Amino acid sequence: MNTISAELPQKIIVRLLYTKGYQEDLFRPKDYSQRDVDTPEKWSIHQVIENQTNGVRLVLNPGVLNYIRQFGFYEGGGEENPYRVDPIKVVALLTGKSLS
Repeated sequence: MNTISAELPQKIIVRLLYTKGYQEDLFRPKDYSQRDVDTPEKWSIHQVIENQTNGVRLVLNPGVLNYIRQFGFYEGGGEENPYRVDPIKVVALLTGKSLS
């Protein structure tokens, strides 16, 4: 259930970027039969999502989305990491509110 509300509908642009290579799951064991985490084994797509109202932009991929869902893991490294999904940016993206 979504508990984040916006005052107005938001214009959100989603772009899909496919790569020639792929990223493997951080939790992928050498023996796949020992896998007990429900995340994709590998992925080669990124979603670039931008709110046109406030210009907030996030880069997401299936692996990071599953890490957030299962572990609450949003990546580290601050602004220097393009795969960091800052929870404050998620709220700003969905609501159109300013980051400040």
